[in-house]
Amino acid sequence: MKDTLTGMFGPKRDWYVRIAICILAIIIVSLVGPFSTYERFGLGQRTLYWGALISGFLLPAHWIRVWVRHSIPGSTLRRDFRAVFAIGLCLAPVIWWVNRQLLGEIVAGWSAFFEHLVVIWLICLVPLLVRHFVLAPSETAAPVQPEPVAAQRLADTDAVIPLLRHLEPDMRGPIQRVSANDRQSQIYTEKGEASVRMRFADVLIQLDGASGMQVHRSHWLAFDAIDKLQQDGRRYVAKLRCGASVPVSPTYVSGLTDAGVTLSDG
Repeated sequence: MKDTLTGMFGPKRDWYVRIAICILAIIIVSLVGPFSTYERFGLGQRTLYWGALISGFLLPAHWIRVWVRHSIPGSTLRRDFRAVFAIGLCLAPVIWWVNRQLLGEIVAGWSAFFEHLVVIWLICLVPLLVRHFVLAPSETAAPVQPEPVAAQRLADTDAVIPLLRHLEPDMRGPIQRVSANDRQSQIYTEKGEASVRMRFADVLIQLDGASGMQVHRSHWLAFDAIDKLQQDGRRYVAKLRCGASVPVSPTYVSGLTDAGVTLSDG
């Protein structure tokens, strides 16, 4: 259940950032009172008005971002900028219409619409910049160093698969699979499961040398973790020896079969 919710809504820390930015945006627009709300309402009324309007569009903005990130290729930063652009185009007309119904003709013109669009873009850019230039550096922080005895035992494995250095010593072992989860990556080894704050693209680089391959835009599998590959119509699913199932993109099917994975009909 926890993994399902995390996959749907993203890591908890990202949501803390979104909510904090949302609260900050509510405070700023409540104090400034754009679109004549400063003259029409008191501070408490402006806070309730803008609070309801901004928080009401927080989740739709998140889903637009998720759709853009999974539908458009490119680097993470480039996809996030495109998501900001899409959020503005999708939500600005709705927010402008709501304000027009409540505030009247003062926000009916094209200049008011364009102002809505710019304000939404600016509000969305703040969490994007925080996410990429404040939180992202933590991904490259020095990994936790193992105890001397553990380091000696794991030296050969770490040299081949640098990704293991980001795990606690008691979690290091042959990697079975890795799954992307927004800006986190879930790493499954024979010792258990661990979460690392690292982009999936960076994870793939550190998996160079491991016996496996990327099978989906969000999944990497070790060859010996796969029991069989099943085809159901145009869909492919890898059945793992641990009992889990992982989707496989058609692009990677030939690579799996070349590696000796059995392909069967669903």
